[in-house]
Amino acid sequence: MEYDRVSALANIEDHTELLTSKTQFLMRFLYPNIKDTSFDKKELIMFMMQDIMVTERGLQKEIEGVIQE
Repeated sequence: MEYDRVSALANIEDHTELLTSKTQFLMRFLYPNIKDTSFDKKELIMFMMQDIMVTERGLQKEIEGVIQE
């Protein structure tokens, strides 16, 4: 297996773990604050979700790159 391919697969694994960690952090924050109606908490939840979506998009691009090779 080529170094580039192994490196790409390792990168995908790292990003998958990062995505899992971010999702778990969001859920730990979300459960106790779900009924809180303050703007600050809702804004923070929105930023966390946007960060997760950016990570997902990057992961999808990396996976597509490995598939195309």
